[in-house]
Amino acid sequence: MQIFKRILLFVVAVAAWAALSIYGGLYGWWLSAVAPKGDVDAFMNAQQALIAEQNKGNVSWFLYHDGKSYYGQHSAVGDSLDKDTLFPLASMSKMVAGLAAVKLSEQGRLDLDAPVSSYLKQWQLAESNFDNDKVTVRALLSHTAGLGDRLGFGDYSAEETLPSTVESLNKPRGSKANIEISVVREPGSDWSYSGGGYLIVEHIIEEISGQSYAQYVQENLLKPLAMQRSSFDYLGKFDNISNSYDDSGKQVALSQYASKAATALSSSSHDMSLLALALLNEDSSAILSQASIKQLRKPIGFQSGAPIWGAGTMLYVPVANDDFIYGHGGSNDPAINTSIRINPENKSAFVILATGNKKLAYNMAYEWTLWQSGMPDFLAFETALGSAVLPFGIGFVLIVLFFVFRVFRKT
Repeated sequence: MQIFKRILLFVVAVAAWAALSIYGGLYGWWLSAVAPKGDVDAFMNAQQALIAEQNKGNVSWFLYHDGKSYYGQHSAVGDSLDKDTLFPLASMSKMVAGLAAVKLSEQGRLDLDAPVSSYLKQWQLAESNFDNDKVTVRALLSHTAGLGDRLGFGDYSAEETLPSTVESLNKPRGSKANIEISVVREPGSDWSYSGGGYLIVEHIIEEISGQSYAQYVQENLLKPLAMQRSSFDYLGKFDNISNSYDDSGKQVALSQYASKAATALSSSSHDMSLLALALLNEDSSAILSQASIKQLRKPIGFQSGAPIWGAGTMLYVPVANDDFIYGHGGSNDPAINTSIRINPENKSAFVILATGNKKLAYNMAYEWTLWQSGMPDFLAFETALGSAVLPFGIGFVLIVLFFVFRVFRKT
């Protein structure tokens, strides 16, 4: 009987240590930031080393810390870059779509929690086995509307004519064939990525405003912030642009994108710095009220009980006062990668725009988030779990030695 008690205690001890190790991994106990907290020079030096190691194309970045702005560029292919060089933002465009929808709500023209059917005239969701009236703009922005398209929009060449929003809604071009934007699960039941949801938001903004989506965003967001370089037009028509590169550093053709809300915005590190600073200065009413800005990062989408998405923003890690480091990332083929992250706790921000590496912007943003908060972001789940392996192993060995010692001492 005694041996069974010892085995049970051993199993409980190992299980408890495993749970604590994983918890510690998720909360950054076993991870080290690349620089001491608050040491901006050490952090920038570490980032420059990361860029030198991983950049195969172009990268431009902006850092705001302790009231000071820092810009940097690096080209591994000899291109001329500055802080006004235009890059494709990919899915970072979705954060701007969230701002546009919240702006329309602030103007009293859109109820974020009303059924989208009340705003759609030229197109409607197909009937489903679920309650389509639970599909709201807030749900679409947070990927909780129950849509099943998981749509990453396909590219269009410079020579192709882009479809209208309604044409895209009816027949979207994505990474797989025969995609339908429809409700396949109970709206609000869980989080599931849907680029199609942002196409619906784009169409709603056009229906309500009577303008093209690009015109509405230009007049209500970009122009008030003096984001003069930012545009939804084909990148190749502008001067001072970043060419597009694959992850080997080979130049490839620039693309067009059908959904402006989901993926078509191009911008520069300087223009994106203007947006980041406006969102940090919550007393400013340049684009949105303080209440609306806070609404962007109110948790709506959850995974495994953890808040990960707000109204068009990704919630990377929690900070003080029930707030979050928030922003959005973007990734398009062949190797476009972008990220914007904002820390409302200490008024800091980081923007990275890259081509030539599928993960460089994410890697830099991960390091910034860890440096800011001491915690890995939710996108780094595997890294967080991996950091728990060694502590668990050491603890497991110590538990084994302890129980072996107890057994021998009893005999």
